[in-house]
Amino acid sequence: MLISSYEREKWRNGFQFLVGADEAGRGAWAGPVIAAMVGIKDLRIAKILEQKFKLIKIQDSKSLSFHKRKEIFIWLKDNPMVVWSIGQASAKEIDRLNILQATFLAWRRAFQALKKRFILPDFLFFDGPYTLPKLEVKQTAVVGGDKKVLTVALASIMAKVWRDQLMARMEKEYSYFSFAQHKGYGTKKHLEEISRFGPSKIHRISYRPVFQKASFQQRVYWIVSRIPRGEVKTYKMVAELAGSPRAWRAVGNILRKNYNSKIPCHRVIRSDGKIGNYNRGILAKRIKLQKEGAVIKVPEIKF
Repeated sequence: MLISSYEREKWRNGFQFLVGADEAGRGAWAGPVIAAMVGIKDLRIAKILEQKFKLIKIQDSKSLSFHKRKEIFIWLKDNPMVVWSIGQASAKEIDRLNILQATFLAWRRAFQALKKRFILPDFLFFDGPYTLPKLEVKQTAVVGGDKKVLTVALASIMAKVWRDQLMARMEKEYSYFSFAQHKGYGTKKHLEEISRFGPSKIHRISYRPVFQKASFQQRVYWIVSRIPRGEVKTYKMVAELAGSPRAWRAVGNILRKNYNSKIPCHRVIRSDGKIGNYNRGILAKRIKLQKEGAVIKVPEIKF
């Protein structure tokens, strides 16, 4: 792949520092989503690099072999004429935000890293249908950008290899999972591993194949973590969503033992509208709900 018409047009129109952005891991069941940004500072440098691009045959990451991707990755990482940065969003952030918003978060972190290391880009190309909301730099989205825009193709390679290496390291910590092999994606082997050992801390519980293999406690915690501020669910509703309608008492027992502030246990009440138990006391639960504006039938609280 040579310098694209998209990039040449921007340089002709006076833009200098052009950056391409892509991500890896959106469809995986485990691990973070990784965003990469790769930039070329000006047309003069681009023309110098173009000769090298002809030799190493730059393509999008999906079209390259493992060894070719790694070769290009090392070349990019160590080349002073190429600017790059990495951002990521964890599996927990993906579960909390959803994958699109988590991808935006990873892109924004990559952008902030770029700003800290280098000057502000003049223009950003994003792969796919989305640009990054509320960004102070001009940008455009290019569907299939990793095949059409050189800087985006470079970013796709950077993101893919970075994430592959990260998942290989994760296998050392979670040795029951072949992360170095399947990289957390939904393969038959990966499903067999989840079925046998259950999801790990880096699995995305919000993804249905993982959710279905998660423990009842993991399902309860994820469901409760998704209850919006100002709303409540009953123990029975949570049990039904977790796939065990009759286990509503178990929901209460699980939530009473939780002290993670990111899981809003106080937003789960009894079916009759009464507050129910809470690990920090019923009064604390009532106060939290009142401050959040939750509409439920509870006695007035006088301060």
